[in-house]
Amino acid sequence: MNTFIISSKDLGGALEEANKICKENKIDIFSIEVLEFEKALGIEDVRNIQKTIFLKPFRGEKKALIVKLFAGATIEAQNSMLKLLEEPPFNTLIFLVTSNAQ
Repeated sequence: MNTFIISSKDLGGALEEANKICKENKIDIFSIEVLEFEKALGIEDVRNIQKTIFLKPFRGEKKALIVKLFAGATIEAQNSMLKLLEEPPFNTLIFLVTSNAQ
């Protein structure tokens, strides 16, 4: 499994959990990308993620993408992310960190 949704009212704790999983999978700190959006994740943001997610890790064999979804995501962005979340690149762990599982 390469895609995780971490939902918690303690967002700091949720990020710690994502970093713990990265460490367990021996992902180098330089191969972890954290994305945070001031407003809801939009379709253009998802397109940018799709362009970069297939790049090689900076160091090591695996990489991680942690997306902080504190403001949620638009319906269009959710639909666009669906394919990527169902079939992520084999060497990439994707984390969606949110305070609301809905």
